Amino acid sequence: AQTHLRYEEPTKWTASVAISRIEAAYPSVGTFQALAITGRSGGGDWSGRTAGVRVIGSAGTASVTADAFRAALGLRSTWWSVTSAPPRSTASMPRDLSADGLADALVPSGSSLWSLKYTGTMGFTAGTMSSAWSGLRLTAGIGPFDPDNLGDVVAATSDGNLWLYPGNASGTLDRGRTWIGSGWGSVDLIIPVGDLSGDGYTDFLGRFTDGSLRIYRGNGTGTVASLEKIGSGWQMFSQIAPGDFDGDGETDLVGVRKSDGRLVFYAGTGAGTVRAGVLADTTLDWRFASEVKGIGDLDGDGRDDLLIRRASDGALRVYSVTGTATVGTPAAAGTWSGTTSWAQ
Repeated sequence: AQTHLRYEEPTKWTASVAISRIEAAYPSVGTFQALAITGRSGGGDWSGRTAGVRVIGSAGTASVTADAFRAALGLRSTWWSVTSAPPRSTASMPRDLSADGLADALVPSGSSLWSLKYTGTMGFTAGTMSSAWSGLRLTAGIGPFDPDNLGDVVAATSDGNLWLYPGNASGTLDRGRTWIGSGWGSVDLIIPVGDLSGDGYTDFLGRFTDGSLRIYRGNGTGTVASLEKIGSGWQMFSQIAPGDFDGDGETDLVGVRKSDGRLVFYAGTGAGTVRAGVLADTTLDWRFASEVKGIGDLDGDGRDDLLIRRASDGALRVYSVTGTATVGTPAAAGTWSGTTSWAQ
């Protein structure tokens, strides 16, 4: 069996790598299962040179730099994309939905879906992901969910169906949609969490109107592998945001409590659940923010940050969060004057 790679620049050609060579280079992973691109440099048709690679096997995973992978397998360069590996995608968090290598926030506006793309300098620019985004009740950018390792979006319709909108290398949604499942009429929030269950594949959470929180485990092929209730009482939160806020490599959650606006931190276990909530050490009433979103590590401290939109004037602010549930001083990040509620 072989894994097929396609090279982008400076010349386009294809190469096949025997799976036995990958297993020999990374014996700790056991039997080879999938190959994931975990980062790119930002330019070109596929967002540039490959920067990071995750080798997934029956016994575990190995995350290496693209240069190390190139040297181990004898590849010509790091300008390549996986065309079969076998056909599965692996999780990424934070989510790059606009294919520029940086985290994004999603904003439905009228019949369009916009992505707020981080500029790298505590600012954001808006780009259109779709101009046919009407009749959708809930939207969430969940990251790679189908077999191509590109950022995908899920959306629920008013009739209770959930649809997958696969992304492309240019950061738009022009590939149609596929049906995932029904019964989403009683879900009031979809939360993207990357690989919450620790199996290497993208998961997402659904909060039901009764306050129960359930994990939908992905399998890298664009479908849901299993569903499990992981909590109750989550109706107490007006907003819930994901991210690795303590820097341990696992997805955590923070929630804004409806009763007093306090921020509650839930550390991820890496096994599809979260630990008991801890109050953040700030008495700030977070109800001043119309949006609180996980946006990735914008300040470079190894922990993901929060992007908020102030309800009074649309000002955007970035807050750092540490593993002790400490919230740092906000940094200005522009404004967003639209009034539509953001997606997850």
